Amino acid sequence: MAVILLLFSASQCKDKKADPVLLEKILDKSCRAPVFANVKFDPDTAHHTIAISKDLKNIPWQNLTWAVTNNPKRFDSHPCVLGREGFTSGSHWWEVEVVKGHNWALGVARESVSRKDNSLFREGLSYWTIEHYSASWNGINIPNYSSHMVQDIKKIRVVLNYSGGQVSFFNDSRDLLYKLQAEFLGEKVYPFFCAGSKTQLILLQCPSGK
Repeated sequence: MAVILLLFSASQCKDKKADPVLLEKILDKSCRAPVFANVKFDPDTAHHTIAISKDLKNIPWQNLTWAVTNNPKRFDSHPCVLGREGFTSGSHWWEVEVVKGHNWALGVARESVSRKDNSLFREGLSYWTIEHYSASWNGINIPNYSSHMVQDIKKIRVVLNYSGGQVSFFNDSRDLLYKLQAEFLGEKVYPFFCAGSKTQLILLQCPSGK
């Protein structure tokens, strides 16, 4: 019988609430637990309606349109933004707090994701997310999505298992909301966020000390 010993410390930023059931769901093929990723929003990819704080951790809703430079990385058709750091291997996790609002999406996207036209949210493209719009929940590319599992959630943990081709979503109690199979095709994969009207998203710091 294999025994996995987990050591938790603030310096390693390991989550003390991790448990064998959770780890079984998210361990990569080499049996390594996901590593906390200090994700920050990338202003160069942000839609012109998205404001980003100076520390690149907060998208406050300000009901303004910003003068931004047009570049190939920027989302033009939807209020979306990528994380600054991309991944090509390993297992990583980050956590997002939905401070307010009912129009958002969270997950990951391949580097080649469409940014310049309305094809972004067509089925079968380069992203794996869950989303919440108005009073309804929808899962992008998720068959038989169970909306009752994700009502009134304010914190969502995104776990990317690149080598295993999986993206998992957990609530603040570490309950698995959904796990998606993904095809990254060797591309770099980035944290992906959309923040619509009256929505505020915050990227949380490592929960050391829990």
